[in-house]
Amino acid sequence: MQTASAAHQPSDRWLTIREAAAIAGFKTNTMYALCLKRSLPSYKVGQKMRRIKEADLITWMEHGRVEAQEEKNNER
Repeated sequence: MQTASAAHQPSDRWLTIREAAAIAGFKTNTMYALCLKRSLPSYKVGQKMRRIKEADLITWMEHGRVEAQEEKNNER
């Protein structure tokens, strides 16, 4: 049985570009472009295939996090 904190921990599972795109909400071509520009960590497998570690994808997504701001009161 998994604990609540373990359920939210990213694994070291290897994702295909298609799987990573589905998690991130991007198109497959966008994921390839991010990997080729080295914006997103990836691993080349063979001559054409790429894989992304799930933990790397989650870390990359969290790195772009923007904190919410509290609404400012309109003072006149």
